[in-house]
Amino acid sequence: MNRRLLFIAFILLIGARMVIASPTTKEGTWTGIVTDTITAAADTEPARVTENVREHGALYAFLEYKTQRVYVLKPQNVAAPFAGRAVTVRGTIDSATITINATSITAAPAKTLR
Repeated sequence: MNRRLLFIAFILLIGARMVIASPTTKEGTWTGIVTDTITAAADTEPARVTENVREHGALYAFLEYKTQRVYVLKPQNVAAPFAGRAVTVRGTIDSATITINATSITAAPAKTLR
């Protein structure tokens, strides 16, 4: 019985260590659209995206085409000129905070979301 408990404790310890050691950031390049945290994919009209950020407290966000996930973009001032536009973002995704720290944002060909 003691050996079994020791073995289970050992396995749990290794599993916990793997979870703690796993990185939450990933560098890469993604294509999607700059939207806001209020409407996400529901509305990508540039004027409304900008209005939601300026007047309603939303943040600029990035809807990635491939996964359909939404991430908050940082820095916000770099994302602002691309409101409602298809872009390619280079940087680091932080899955713990659901953000992308962009090193560059460039215009990309528009793509249908559905």
